[in-house]
Amino acid sequence: MTISLQHNDVNFVAYVAYNFLQVSDIILLRFNNTLQEYGNETILTYNHDKRAWTESGGMETQEPALFRQVAYKLRNVFAERSKMAHRKNA
Repeated sequence: MTISLQHNDVNFVAYVAYNFLQVSDIILLRFNNTLQEYGNETILTYNHDKRAWTESGGMETQEPALFRQVAYKLRNVFAERSKMAHRKNA
């Protein structure tokens, strides 16, 4: 799966590595170009305490607009993971 992103007026493609057959706590994004402080790839992990996805380099706080794009593009994956977490805690 690929997603298109825009950051500082530059278009990027991120290749999404995720096990779509089994709900996972990890998503790897590999960018087609170097994305400043994030390099060519970054890891998203599901935080069970916060019940939210976070990025290994702090993208959600340092580049919130970029993280919102990623979250929007991966909203179905995020939603499925969140549903599974709620089922486990119920």
